[in-house]
Amino acid sequence: LVAIIFSKVIFSSDRLTALVLPKISQLLNREVSAEQVELSFFPTIGIKITVLRVSNPSSGKYNTPYLLDANSVVIDAKILPLLKNRLVINNVIFYSPTFYVEQNSRGRLNTYHLLSNSFHRTRQNVGGSLSSLLLSNFEISNGTFIWDDDRAGISVQFIDVDLTSRIKTVVEEDRLLLSSKLRIRRFEFRRSGSDIFKGNNID
Repeated sequence: LVAIIFSKVIFSSDRLTALVLPKISQLLNREVSAEQVELSFFPTIGIKITVLRVSNPSSGKYNTPYLLDANSVVIDAKILPLLKNRLVINNVIFYSPTFYVEQNSRGRLNTYHLLSNSFHRTRQNVGGSLSSLLLSNFEISNGTFIWDDDRAGISVQFIDVDLTSRIKTVVEEDRLLLSSKLRIRRFEFRRSGSDIFKGNNID
């Protein structure tokens, strides 16, 4: 109990907010906001971000203001590096996130220039905090993926998605090994002027 109280004092919400959100924003090349950032002790010791939102590009009209809107995100981060304001991550878990990918009427994707500033830095600094964010293992629980193509009048939604991905960096071979387990419980396909096509359970 004393250790928990001490940790809460040392890693205050303000300190974690100032540490975490700018790094995510820098990584994604997007504006990022959250209702709260705090130290978490369940399901793992790390950082909990409540209502994490990643904005769409300021240039271009889109149907939604966000690229990502997550109910909560738990970052399994190493505690000792946090004392030096470094973010070293083992795993990231997204709870009830909605990912929006959209091509607007002008043909511009909202993922335009996403991560564009990060890959070069990652190759230069494999051990850095930005690369830790980019290359960490991640999980999605009860997620929704929405693809809207305004030019073609097509919308595809994957609903109640669970995804677990494990990433291994083979430094000597300069490559990544990715293994994933995916389950989609429901999907919908819509086209302007036509009926909705629905399906269930994709593993």
